[in-house]
Amino acid sequence: MYLSELLPLFAKHPQVAALARMLTDGQPSLIHADGLKGSAAPVALASLTARGKAVGRTFLIIQTDEEEAGYFYHDLTQLLGDTQVMFYPSAYRRAVKYAQRDAANEILRTEVLDRLAARQTAPKDEPLFVVTFPAALSERVAPFQTVSDSTLLIEKGGTYDLTQLS
Repeated sequence: MYLSELLPLFAKHPQVAALARMLTDGQPSLIHADGLKGSAAPVALASLTARGKAVGRTFLIIQTDEEEAGYFYHDLTQLLGDTQVMFYPSAYRRAVKYAQRDAANEILRTEVLDRLAARQTAPKDEPLFVVTFPAALSERVAPFQTVSDSTLLIEKGGTYDLTQLS
């Protein structure tokens, strides 16, 4: 049995059906799921895709800390693949070099923000699940318009003003 075969089975659970109805009715925008142990929460969320209730939606899953978020992210990617699930980490290292920026995490954060911005301008049919934790959300991010205005698109073979590039 493959993990993805669990989703239609789990989607038949009455509580998952109730969650799907809440999404269909457009209420509420904030859901607190409690009492789900182990991988039950990722499976419950992923099963919404089997019911067709997650189409085009963006889900922000906030876990208690980075470790829990990492486990949740891993479970969701095992169920849905890595195209529908993204991890939004902290931009800083927390252990050895406190307050040092982590380039790899900055890239992950940028990918999530780019994907969310793209979904605003051109909505997609597939759902997007973004897994994070409070420390990552508390870090400031430049407004979308500021980043958009400051972005310079460089194409291969193009001619550019050196002053503008610098």
